[in-house]
Amino acid sequence: MKSVLTLSDAHSSHCAKQNAHVFLSLLLFTLLRVMPLQASLIVVDVDGDHSNGPDTLTAETGDTLTLDVWILAVDSMHAFGITLGDSSGATRWVPEAASAVYSTPGSWSDVAVQTDSDSSIIVLQSTDFGLDTHIASPSKLATVRFTVSSLDSCLRIVVNLAESGWFEVSLGDSAFDAFEGPVFCSGEESAGAGGGESEGSEGNEEESPEEKPSFLGRYDCYEELIEVMFAPESRVRMRNGALVDLSARNALNDLETVTEKAGEVTWRRFSSVPESRFDELKEVGESRSGKSLYNMNNIYIMRIPASADEWQLCLDLEKLPGVLRARPLPDMPLDQACSVPLYDSLQVYLDSAGSTPTGIDAEYAWTQPGGDGSNVTVCVVEKRFYWEHEDLTRVDSASEVNPDAWKGPSWPVWISDQHATQVAGIVVGDSNSFGVTGIAHGATFRSAITSTDVGGPVPFNYIPSALAAAAASLTAGDVISVSIAVEYGGMPSVLLPVEWHGDAYPDSQSLNSARVAIETAVANRINVVLAAGNTSANIDSLPWLEDSGAIIVGAGGSSDGGDTEFCPQGDLQRCNGGAQSGSNYGDSVDVQGIGKLVVTTGKGDFDSSGGKSCYFSGDFNGTSSATPMVAGAVANIVSYWKENISPVPPQPRQIRELLIRTGTAQINPETGHIGPRPDLKSALGEITATSVSLGEAETVKRVTGLRIAPNPGNPKTRITFMLNIAMDVIVTIHDVQGRTVTTLLDRRLGAGEHSVEWDGRDTTGRSAASGIYFCQLRFGGRVESERMVLLR
Repeated sequence: MKSVLTLSDAHSSHCAKQNAHVFLSLLLFTLLRVMPLQASLIVVDVDGDHSNGPDTLTAETGDTLTLDVWILAVDSMHAFGITLGDSSGATRWVPEAASAVYSTPGSWSDVAVQTDSDSSIIVLQSTDFGLDTHIASPSKLATVRFTVSSLDSCLRIVVNLAESGWFEVSLGDSAFDAFEGPVFCSGEESAGAGGGESEGSEGNEEESPEEKPSFLGRYDCYEELIEVMFAPESRVRMRNGALVDLSARNALNDLETVTEKAGEVTWRRFSSVPESRFDELKEVGESRSGKSLYNMNNIYIMRIPASADEWQLCLDLEKLPGVLRARPLPDMPLDQACSVPLYDSLQVYLDSAGSTPTGIDAEYAWTQPGGDGSNVTVCVVEKRFYWEHEDLTRVDSASEVNPDAWKGPSWPVWISDQHATQVAGIVVGDSNSFGVTGIAHGATFRSAITSTDVGGPVPFNYIPSALAAAAASLTAGDVISVSIAVEYGGMPSVLLPVEWHGDAYPDSQSLNSARVAIETAVANRINVVLAAGNTSANIDSLPWLEDSGAIIVGAGGSSDGGDTEFCPQGDLQRCNGGAQSGSNYGDSVDVQGIGKLVVTTGKGDFDSSGGKSCYFSGDFNGTSSATPMVAGAVANIVSYWKENISPVPPQPRQIRELLIRTGTAQINPETGHIGPRPDLKSALGEITATSVSLGEAETVKRVTGLRIAPNPGNPKTRITFMLNIAMDVIVTIHDVQGRTVTTLLDRRLGAGEHSVEWDGRDTTGRSAASGIYFCQLRFGGRVESERMVLLR
């Protein structure tokens, strides 16, 4: 019996399974956001008429069908890739061949066709376009032939353009709710998008949104992956491939009853960081901050069958008393020796606060001991890095800290490394005789790649896993920089700081996995710097949970004119080039960096004469460029503090307050508050002038009666001291090189006598060697140190 196959030619979006009533608005925002020109358009066409109406074919098992992928217009394309396969991964559609018949000049000698026999996926890609290929008239991108091996299947096609973003055509049957993209499916009952309706579709109308149980807001998601956060009081752990609750909370009660409705499910930890490290971050962070933290060991990823309703399953899971939060994994697409002169004179952000445009005065900081970030590690959270740039010798594969970073045999062509390379250059570009110079060029560099294999055989953009790995790899005073933003699900016109991961309009901000990782990092005195987002939104109007402790960065202009698209505004004014090309604003934004025409490594638009390893950019914009500027300033401040004041760094909130207090004020804040621009000379000057702990009063009385006994300790010893008033106190042990061995105390204490014991172990629990050590007390901006001896 023949089955009607309906294909509706339409603009492609990267949505997957969302309510049809929001499709048109989402589609419009997606096209405006992703493509440089509104004329850019992808059409999947069967009959070659180039129309937006449905194409209808008939097919039965064994038939061979031909599918043409047309591109009507695109502003810029460096490379493309096509993936053809069953949306469920099952072997139903069998690809027979693929051929490229592209008519625009360019060699196709490197077109690769790969077939995965396990999932019947065919990948066709090319990277041999010119640097800036424009297509203004309809051209056939590729022709793919495939065999129908089952009439109950759904086909997915993904078209990826390396420079113009990526587009997904989701093809499925009525069992997948309502796809917002073109529908192409086999089976007795199938409804085509765009008005096409197949035989047998009577009585199969979509339910209205009111009749379906739903969250207030939904978002684009990976259909087969759900992130589950178990109750904070539980201790859910993976043992022998199965989940167990080591607490008396019984958080797994009824879990199997709920999940078995979906079919066979599998579980894995959301990060491969060792359990012991997450336990340590929680314990030390709570001790330092006095704040209860969520244990990241309680977060897991569940893979479900493609046929399951992931949103309904999440609703059912959240009804369980042992589950704090269950949401589908947000689908955040994975985009984006030199013979060149020294360009640091064009890096206006390095200049003084008195210059025009206003810089952060990194050049002054470099003249001060430790002012180049040399005592600090900076970890940049990004999708993918280019490891071979000659002006980024600190940036290499050995710097990667995320154990779940993509380990596939090769990177898919659509996962760009340009954005990350541009960010890295601003922070840690080498101080040498060519190219650019990073603000914190003396810092140790670490990367945390968000492109992970946590979801299966293809890379997924999973930011929380990378944030957790970054926090686990760093120590107090280090810096995490995140220039990525996330969509406020259901409203793709609004991008927010990553601590809104998985939250959707009109929901309030939740205690999600990314926020948990950020709070844990901040509680451990790790500075987290986040991009505010580039959608000209007043984020004060959103229901924030509370202050996570992160520094939120907006984008300001650098001079009049120049960048007419993103920042036509003048120096120190909020970038506002429109809904998709302006800085978010509001009192939630703390400080600003330059968001227009920034010179850094990567991309090659400014200088591509030396090949990719010597590419330099001249148009890096928005909060993407502003965020690493602030991260570099934070690194230099902390490094200067550790070199000149104390090996124990200030708290992140104190660094944030210093940046705000000493920065260069925003001009015209009534157009949208983005805060001041950092001024390193002013910030370091305040530290030197007062020699007090940031944010503390200078009049705090001294600690009295400091005693260490027994001394020598064999191996235990007790440190006793008296406080005349209540204050924050930090007690640390250091070796003779000044390195921190362990932190014994970090919290606010009342007036009176206090004591703490050192058992001769370091922060990892290992026994310290016999020798000379120093006990250091930090209180109210002052430091007292006492020599001690450890014997064994």
